[in-house]
Amino acid sequence: MPKPQTRTDRATLSALLTSGKLNGSQQRVFQGMYDDLMGGKIIGLSPKQRLWADTLYEEFKLGDIRSAERKEARARIRQGEQNALDNMPRPLKPPGRK
Repeated sequence: MPKPQTRTDRATLSALLTSGKLNGSQQRVFQGMYDDLMGGKIIGLSPKQRLWADTLYEEFKLGDIRSAERKEARARIRQGEQNALDNMPRPLKPPGRK
């Protein structure tokens, strides 16, 4: 049983479509669902569609890939912030009191 949903239907479908792990028929079906969702024909996936999409999402471990990418991006940002602070000129002495 998939975990409780913490992402939108649009995000789930988008991740599945861009993963490249779907076979031809699954790709067509999920692309149709995504197009209907984006076009406003449907508001959200039905419970059966959501269960199928979430099951494939968990089976392909797409959440793990995204979290690993986020961790790497955060580390690069932190490293960039540290480098930016290292390049700042340092004062020669502390400011005096008045």
